[in-house]
Amino acid sequence: MDASQSRSWLGPALIIIIALWVVSTFGSMLIPAMATPALSLRAPLILLMIFAFLHGAGQYGIIGSFVFFVIAVITGNVFENMSIMTGFPFGNYHHNEMLGPKLFLVPLVVGPAFYGVSYLGWRLAATLLGTDLSAGNALAKFGLPIVASLVTVAWDICLDPLATTFAKFTTYEQGGGYFGVPLSNYAGWFLTVWVIFQLFALVWRPSWIGRRADSPSLLYLPPVFWTLMALQYPVLWLTGAHFEVHDEAGTLWRSQDFYETAVMMSVYGMMSISVTTMFAIASRKARGVN
Repeated sequence: MDASQSRSWLGPALIIIIALWVVSTFGSMLIPAMATPALSLRAPLILLMIFAFLHGAGQYGIIGSFVFFVIAVITGNVFENMSIMTGFPFGNYHHNEMLGPKLFLVPLVVGPAFYGVSYLGWRLAATLLGTDLSAGNALAKFGLPIVASLVTVAWDICLDPLATTFAKFTTYEQGGGYFGVPLSNYAGWFLTVWVIFQLFALVWRPSWIGRRADSPSLLYLPPVFWTLMALQYPVLWLTGAHFEVHDEAGTLWRSQDFYETAVMMSVYGMMSISVTTMFAIASRKARGVN
């Protein structure tokens, strides 16, 4: 049995996972009865984790996928705990109880969130640059982590005002200029995911791959998933409740202003990256380039 036959199930399985993510995510936004913590927060996160691990196993081997998971979870938790205690690198903040059980000062869901989102950011960057760790060159080992970090922060720019100021999952103790979120939050995100990516680039070994899955559908699935994640914000703009809220600095923010800003950031930030990635894949396929 060749590699393509042995992994023929992977593409359909990942498509099913994305479909379930769409149902749980958009269902909880559009159908009030589905808007429970289990469906609106936990189910999408679990599905994203499963997608990242299976897709990562197809690209970097099971060992490589597991190593990426461990690095992301540990690094995310270390940096978040450090920031809550010292203010570096994200700023002064704390997580509120609605995110569930914590590991030290950080909810258990945070580490897996770093893993799933950073994996998608990594794959988008690798495809955009047309290189990966198997190339073994300086661009792959040191340039790819930087580009992947920039891509990943584009997601956080859309999410954090919603999660912090409006949903109150997290509280920044002095507020911040971007709908209650300070610039340090995004600098901290960039540093944290860069450490994740750079560590993975340094420790990964070609021997972990085994049988690599390289079907075109596997290349397209991360940007498709990223596009669907970006579409949450236009849907929120159309369906979200309008209200006003004060951050911890006393600044008044309007939800409708955030919705409009999030649409712009998601479409011209996140979606521009994913659409460009899909065109890059199609262009290389048309030219016969892997």
